[in-house]
Amino acid sequence: MDKDTLCALTRDLMPMFLDGVTEEGTNEFVERHLAECSDCRQARQALLASQSEDVKNQEMLVKKLRRANLRRKVIVWLCAAVFILAAAVCVLPVRRPVDRQVQAIRWQAGHEETGSEQATVTLKGVYLDYLFLTDRYEGDLMIEGVDITQRAGAFAGCTLDDAGLLYYANEEALLESVGFIAATPGMEEFVIGLYEKDDNGVGTWDSGSGTVLMSSSGTREQAVNLTRQILRITRNRLAGVSWEAGIQP
Repeated sequence: MDKDTLCALTRDLMPMFLDGVTEEGTNEFVERHLAECSDCRQARQALLASQSEDVKNQEMLVKKLRRANLRRKVIVWLCAAVFILAAAVCVLPVRRPVDRQVQAIRWQAGHEETGSEQATVTLKGVYLDYLFLTDRYEGDLMIEGVDITQRAGAFAGCTLDDAGLLYYANEEALLESVGFIAATPGMEEFVIGLYEKDDNGVGTWDSGSGTVLMSSSGTREQAVNLTRQILRITRNRLAGVSWEAGIQP
């Protein structure tokens, strides 16, 4: 077999030889020829250099893919964190402690002849200030002279809402709708209505039902005006009837 044929055969076998997948007889043939042929030795060095470059390129590609995958994961986690934070801001409230006593005006809608009087209202609880959901007040709502309001921590009410319902947790811890409430944020100003109960114990409200309304103003006229302002702000309605319809100075 002439030299050119030996060189051609050796170079064909070279990649498999360098990868270590050739048999022992083939290995001996290639090694013997490499020992005698400087051209094939140079070809082997060139092939080794090429393989080394390929390995480097593959390693760089793997690193790039890993970095890209890491960036994608970071973006996904950041998006998830932003979403969770946004959801928390929308759903979780800012809690504002409320602890004060207010000398409020007390009167009965539709019963102008009864006049009005001062009553102490004790507020001790928390105002839940939501970004998009309905604000709530929870805790004590003790009104002087109103028996149902004398148990601590029994009330929960929606404010700044179309319904504005006020709930009372009775001794059996069952929630019962007993009125309605409208308030500016933080309960700085508020209006409270308590239902009059009929013979069947059902609470009702209309312009002549005699529901007690409370407001933190100084005179009845001021209280009525402030009540109207708060109700306009909160857009409160009850059974389709505007509260304002039953508020007379």
